[in-house]
Amino acid sequence: MYKYKIKEILGGLTTIEYKILMKALPEILNISHNTFYNYIKLDINDKRDIPYTIIVKCEKILGVKPGELANFPLTAPHYSSLVTEYRRIEV
Repeated sequence: MYKYKIKEILGGLTTIEYKILMKALPEILNISHNTFYNYIKLDINDKRDIPYTIIVKCEKILGVKPGELANFPLTAPHYSSLVTEYRRIEV
């Protein structure tokens, strides 16, 4: 399974749209075609990641909501629980 749904979204396009985006996206994102292809193929367990700004631009270009490109749950505790936990440890 891939880390991001970029390939899945692009695969849903027509052949012409796919070819155009595969050529245009790396130029728009200011990265090489090889880097873009490597980003698309990132395995879900891979420690490497796509820079945040690239993800945000891809989300906007592909018309998905923030966080929808990720193929994994994005969870984090609210800051207040972290502060509470820290205060409990410090006392």
